[in-house]
Amino acid sequence: MASELHLRASDSRIVLALLVYLAGGAVLGWRLAVDVPSRRRTAIVLPTAMRDSAVAAGIATSAFGAAAAAPLGIYGILVLVFGTVAVYAVRRH
Repeated sequence: MASELHLRASDSRIVLALLVYLAGGAVLGWRLAVDVPSRRRTAIVLPTAMRDSAVAAGIATSAFGAAAAAPLGIYGILVLVFGTVAVYAVRRH
């Protein structure tokens, strides 16, 4: 899916909206894990913050063509980056 993604300047609003959505999910996950030990906190924060975009992208692509899956492709990339950063941050502590 990501290999078919061609970003344009007009996609910046989509990227910003997806970053806000991802940040909101991370904050919600963090709030849900307030009283949880730190090693288990990550197990709550990551799945809450990161939603599976692959199924939605497949449905959007089959129904409306590849252009409809572009926002989901962007979100998939952001989730991969977020997950990597979160795991490295947890390992450093």
